[in-house]
Amino acid sequence: MARKFFIGGNWKCNGTLEEVKKIVSMLNEAEIPSENVVEVFVSPPFVFLPLVESLLRPDFQVAAQNCWVRKGGAFTGEISAEMLVNLGIPCVILGHSERRSLLNESDEFVGDKVAYALSVGLKVIACIGETLQQRESGSTMAVVAAQTKAIAEKVSNWANVVLAYEPVWAIGTGKVATPGQAQEVSLKLTQLSSQDLITRTLHWHACYTRAPVFKLDSVIDNFCLCENAISTTISCQLYLYHLILFS
Repeated sequence: MARKFFIGGNWKCNGTLEEVKKIVSMLNEAEIPSENVVEVFVSPPFVFLPLVESLLRPDFQVAAQNCWVRKGGAFTGEISAEMLVNLGIPCVILGHSERRSLLNESDEFVGDKVAYALSVGLKVIACIGETLQQRESGSTMAVVAAQTKAIAEKVSNWANVVLAYEPVWAIGTGKVATPGQAQEVSLKLTQLSSQDLITRTLHWHACYTRAPVFKLDSVIDNFCLCENAISTTISCQLYLYHLILFS
C-alpha cells in the first residue's frame, strides 16, 4: 500500500460566522498535492458543520469534534452519530485529550464511542497520547498501549480509523514533540500490532507540528506545516495527525 498522508485542523471551541467563512475561503484557494498523496480534513464546532460542509472544496473532508456513545435520546447537549450522518458529515474526532481530561472520558468509554460511530458509517479519528506527568514518569508506552487496546477490544475492522497520536504535554505549552519521540510511540504501536492487540499491520507517518501551508519534510518523510497561511483571527490550530494505515 502506498503511503498517504493525513492532515487536519481542529478548530476546537473557536470562531464566529464571519471568521469561519474567511477560513474556508482561504482553504479553498490553497494549493496542495492531490488526494492520492494527502487527505485533508477540518473540524469546526458543531454549529458550523453544515456551513463548512456546504462551502468547503470537495477534496477536503469535514469532521465533527465529538459524538455520543449510542443512539440519540434523552441526552441533553449531546450529538448523536446518526445526526452527523444525516448532515452528511463523514468523519468524527473521538477521544481527544481535552475530553479525556476535562470530561473524564475513560479509555473504555472512548472505545465504545469509536465502535458505535463506525457502526453507523462514520470514519473515526481516534486520539491517543500521554500527559507531561505520564511522560516524565516513564509511563508513555503503557498509557498509549492501554488507550489503543481499549479501542482494539471493540473494533475488528480498522479500515475507517485513523489513530492520532498527540502528546498532551505539547498542547499550548510552547513545547514540541520531536520526530524521535513520535517514532518511539510508533514503534510501540507496531509492536502491539505483532501481539494481535490490533489486527492489521501498522504503517506510521510520524511527525507533530503546528501551523498552516503544506510542505514535504524530506528528513522524516512526512507532511509538515509552515507559517503564515491561516488567519490569526481564529485560534485554528492545525495539527499533523500521525497516520496509521491498516493493510
